Amino acid sequence: MKLKYDLIVIGGTKQGILAAEYGVKLGARVALVIDSQCLNQNENQFFSLEFQNDLLNLDKGISFQEFLKEKHFLFTDKYLPDLELLGVDIIFSHCQFNNQKNLRLLTEKNELESVSYLLAMTSNQLFQENVAKKKNDNNNLTLNDLLLLDNLASLPENIIIIGGDISTIYLVNQLISLDKNITLVTNNKQLLSTEDEDISFELQLNLESEGVKIYLQSNLNDVNNLHKSNEYNLKDNQIIIVESKKNYQEDKLNLETIGIK
Repeated sequence: MKLKYDLIVIGGTKQGILAAEYGVKLGARVALVIDSQCLNQNENQFFSLEFQNDLLNLDKGISFQEFLKEKHFLFTDKYLPDLELLGVDIIFSHCQFNNQKNLRLLTEKNELESVSYLLAMTSNQLFQENVAKKKNDNNNLTLNDLLLLDNLASLPENIIIIGGDISTIYLVNQLISLDKNITLVTNNKQLLSTEDEDISFELQLNLESEGVKIYLQSNLNDVNNLHKSNEYNLKDNQIIIVESKKNYQEDKLNLETIGIK
């Protein structure tokens, strides 16, 4: 069956739900397409990935269990039922773009065509990823491990963070506010490798003025090298690994075939 819309929103995030609500209130015919794996009650994989993306820049942290309660409330009790009452078509399905003649979104049962498409998936939801998992012999923490902590204040006083992206900076700032002693280690030659060099350097100066010890171009291949190194005092330290080497496969929506890089 072919269905036509003014707006198709792809993604079961809060941003996607609100976008569908705004669209239908503006008089558009709207469909909200949510990956059918999104409501997997057994693993809550999509929810944990979305929470990880939001965890570090929340003004007031909430626990993962509280976040799960909110998500299930949004999906089962509040937002999705309200959207259906407003006239939004909610479709739980895998989907993929097709551009043979007109740009269409193929779901498991229907072909959807729209004037506009809005992508509201997180990168973790959009890309199938292979993450090399190594045996954790040193009780190191990752962002996924932090999801299970009710309170970041329970972490040890001295913390080494391995990372070089914006999530790393968010985490450092949160831990500084909790009076933790932070050592930041990265392979990059500046804190944020994708940012302007002057901006990154100013950020480094600000963090160092807060007492953060920063080691750039550390030549670390993995955390085991950190434990072998004499450069860092690892006594009574907790190591948090923010960055991980990921091998992203093709995106689930087939974006490259329609010219999107």
